[in-house]
Amino acid sequence: MEKIMKILLIDDEESTLRAFENVLLLNGFDCFATSDIELGLTTYQKTCFDFVLLDYQMPYKNGIEVMSEILSMNLTANVIIYTGHTDTSIKQTAIVKGAFEFLYKPIDFKELLNMLINSNQHILELETI
Repeated sequence: MEKIMKILLIDDEESTLRAFENVLLLNGFDCFATSDIELGLTTYQKTCFDFVLLDYQMPYKNGIEVMSEILSMNLTANVIIYTGHTDTSIKQTAIVKGAFEFLYKPIDFKELLNMLINSNQHILELETI
């Protein structure tokens, strides 16, 4: 039996947020999408998510700061950060601080979906061991 993955999306850009949400919902994922960082963090505390997708550049906090707060709640959280910035030091910092993956805009949704599906299968295999 295949598990429906729950994804938390946090991005201050409504158009990007809705694009991610639409692609994920159309492909069978359960999503909670918000442009409000604090609402996203509160929701994370109350709900078990398989993945968190975060924009890097947001007002008040960047994606790495938000990821750090999520990891303080759950050390095994799977966080994917994405950005339109080309500075490779941001990616290096995100990975060192615990990001599952780091993506650059424009997002290749097919690649993202494959990554999520393959990760879900790996998680299910580990749960049956």
